Amino acid sequence: MPTAEDLAAAVRARAEGTPYRIVGERPDGFELRLDRPDAAWWRIFSHSYYATLVTHEVSVLPDGLRIELTDVVRRTHWALDADGRFVEPERGWVRSVSRGTIRSTFTASIADDESGARTRVLFDTAAGRRIVTDAAQGLGMSVGASAGTRTATVVGLVAAGLGLAVALSAVVMIFVVGRG
Repeated sequence: MPTAEDLAAAVRARAEGTPYRIVGERPDGFELRLDRPDAAWWRIFSHSYYATLVTHEVSVLPDGLRIELTDVVRRTHWALDADGRFVEPERGWVRSVSRGTIRSTFTASIADDESGARTRVLFDTAAGRRIVTDAAQGLGMSVGASAGTRTATVVGLVAAGLGLAVALSAVVMIFVVGRG
């Protein structure tokens, strides 16, 4: 039965050469996030001095056969200190936070310092999710949404059903009152 440590090792191997790294290891899981201090990625993710910081929260369930995976996307302000290192965002710098299964992409155009040639870089917030999912499946684990994400989905579906019922009732009332 795989453990959180086994999964973390598999994720580290798959994240090699990407801007992702494991942080916040716990006995039941870890977080995978962008390696923000990496200066090589600064030019890509600092577009307009705002960035999307993506963290993937991973929890291995007690049975060792399943994991819960939650994406956390923060829109924040990035800054570098005098030595060119990333400065962790302060509370007021975080503009918004979204949690769940999140998929979005953005493209950045980067100019090479020497040649001036421009390179387009596509960033997909689901890249880290794929790293975790592939590693977990390689260990025979299944991946599911966190309890919070499942609850939010159920609440959303119930709200949509109620909205549909109200809309249909309104249409019926229009026909009934219109005939009278």
